[in-house]
Amino acid sequence: MSSDHKYPLILKAGQLKAINDELISVLGTPVFFVCDDLARPHPATTYGRLYDVVTGLYVVYKDCGMKIFKTYLDFCEKKTGEGLDRAKAVKAHIKAVNNLRGALCHGELPDGQNVQYLLRNAGYYLGHSDTRKWPEFMSELTETQCNQILIKLIKDSDRLVSYLKTCAGQIAADNVKLQEWRAELVKEAFNPDTPQYGYQSRSYFDMRIASDLEKGLNQTRERKPYQDTLQDWLKAMKPKLLGGDIKDSKELYQTLLQALDELYNPSMLQPRRSSARFLMEDIH
Repeated sequence: MSSDHKYPLILKAGQLKAINDELISVLGTPVFFVCDDLARPHPATTYGRLYDVVTGLYVVYKDCGMKIFKTYLDFCEKKTGEGLDRAKAVKAHIKAVNNLRGALCHGELPDGQNVQYLLRNAGYYLGHSDTRKWPEFMSELTETQCNQILIKLIKDSDRLVSYLKTCAGQIAADNVKLQEWRAELVKEAFNPDTPQYGYQSRSYFDMRIASDLEKGLNQTRERKPYQDTLQDWLKAMKPKLLGGDIKDSKELYQTLLQALDELYNPSMLQPRRSSARFLMEDIH
């Protein structure tokens, strides 16, 4: 495999942001919430690169995309002419990445779900074999087999990127469909009228984002009602999302971070205002 094809496009330097910025320019909304380059180790060995690609793709699809990404894929499946087979192939790739990552990072129990997922997925990548066992399977993988898995992972990931862009063009070409997409995004991922924090809600701003940022800014460990700040921020962002007025990949993350920062580090030079309102006034 040539050096140009050792990693999926979406994991190469600057490409996640470039892809998201392109989608924003077409849709007026993002598909990924945060797009900084991942701090990947880029190991020299093929076996190490397999770990790197699997875990890297998981971070992009799960943590960088989160509910925005899933909402977009669901909308594309229902509302574009790309066909059910292509939509299913994209989701099957994401599921395979999730399963591979689960096995690599959590699959220490030989009869556990994570290991069973890995051994079944290996059938797609390497061909089915009844002799596949855990943990010998991972330690006995040859360089050729690692390359087989990587080639398919990279090809499927690059097809996913092509799918994202093709669907965006179709959605943007139909103004009714474009407005439907923006409304769906607000309803499913940025809805200020539904709980947006906590694992049980299965909503976008769960403990992995809002609470993580809040704890990073809260140096005193005195908890403040950051959920109120978050809801104010969601209300402030709603018209921008519905109007397709998001300008670049950093806007959502930076505005949320600034709103939470204002909660814990309020300006001493002016009366206290809603963090989100204060932020939006500054932007305009």
